[in-house]
Amino acid sequence: MSALKTAALSMILLACAAPSMAQDKPAPAPQEKATINIQLDPQLSAAENAYAEKVKTLTDDERALLKEFDDKNVIALDLDMQAMKTVFEVKHCGDKNPDFAKDLEKYKSESGVLSNRLQTQSVVARKNLRKERNAQVKFIDHALVDGHDAYMASMAVNFFGQMSKLAYDRGTFVKTDCAALAKRLDAAFATANTQTPDEKAVPGRIADIEGAARRGDPDALVNLGMMKLTGKGTEKDVLGGIDLLKKSAEGGYARAQYMLGLVYGSDISGMPPDQAKAKEWLQKAAAQGDKKAQAMLDNPEALKPPQTADTLRKKAAAGDANAAYELGGRYSVGMGGVEKNLDEAMKWKLMAAGAGHPLAQSDLALQLLNEKKNDEALTWMTKAATAGVVNSQYELGLLYAQGEIVPKDLSNAKFWIKKAADAGDARAMELMKQLDGK
Repeated sequence: MSALKTAALSMILLACAAPSMAQDKPAPAPQEKATINIQLDPQLSAAENAYAEKVKTLTDDERALLKEFDDKNVIALDLDMQAMKTVFEVKHCGDKNPDFAKDLEKYKSESGVLSNRLQTQSVVARKNLRKERNAQVKFIDHALVDGHDAYMASMAVNFFGQMSKLAYDRGTFVKTDCAALAKRLDAAFATANTQTPDEKAVPGRIADIEGAARRGDPDALVNLGMMKLTGKGTEKDVLGGIDLLKKSAEGGYARAQYMLGLVYGSDISGMPPDQAKAKEWLQKAAAQGDKKAQAMLDNPEALKPPQTADTLRKKAAAGDANAAYELGGRYSVGMGGVEKNLDEAMKWKLMAAGAGHPLAQSDLALQLLNEKKNDEALTWMTKAATAGVVNSQYELGLLYAQGEIVPKDLSNAKFWIKKAADAGDARAMELMKQLDGK
């Protein structure tokens, strides 16, 4: 563990103020001295106060056992520290190393992919530690300890992030091996760019969708329609897919109208785009309050004929996350000048997601869920939901409401479902009514 991480973790454990980060430069004058300013959610602070009061009533042996898990929990956060440190290493090498700077946008995206993997591993490590703790600790409400752990994690991450920023500002990343960093990022990206074919992963789920579509469920009609359009999980049937979308859209379902607008406005169906029909269906969706449809209508560029695959590939290779996302989408279904190639689709969507593209993060989350890579999927889904992707907000809320992949948490479920409902998602509105009754 680096000196920087050791210092951060030690200071969190001791709850002390931050030391000076100047290692390669003289200490600044008193009036220039940087400070660490940690601001935490009041709910976290309240949870920590409740924990501290309870601890006062425990025996020395009980406190010692809690302290043992406390130390393990903080050390597990080293994975989050690695993710933050990598961000500043990339920034440093982009500034100081010409060879690294040539592919800076690529390395930034790969850094995002690596950070997501590290954060996922951190979540898993702390979840496993929580199970071990709950099995051994019977003398205190586990919810109190969970609140304390959340407080400590937030403080540690906040503190280390500010320390890393100070270190970068003061030039203390000069010893970074940029060539080694480039290899590490490339390796992390290559490892992530593997997948299990979706068709083999979700036969039960596909049967459920088909059954719901036969019963006329508007959302299932959209999902099955897109599956038939793309040949994902079922036999490709472009005209049949469009008919299913139309059936849902003509029934007044805004999401179907939006999706139909996207289909007509692109070459996803293998037929030439029809911008007039695209605009017609987007207007119908927007009239019902669909914000994504309105955003498409407000952006004239979005309704222009699609760019060639070669143009997108050049833009994506130069760091254009939007181009990378669109190219990944084309490879997913084999349209727009490319053959279907799931490995290439994953590659470009990972590139976009790592660069912070919310829709790419959302797509990856669903794909990884289908592949049973639940922890990594949840990390991407949370990022997408936090960035405002309505479908991810709905899916995340649904997962918390069901409690199968994540522990059931109605508070979190209502939080995310409400966000999706406020954005006009009809599924979320209906689910919110059900949750309000609980």
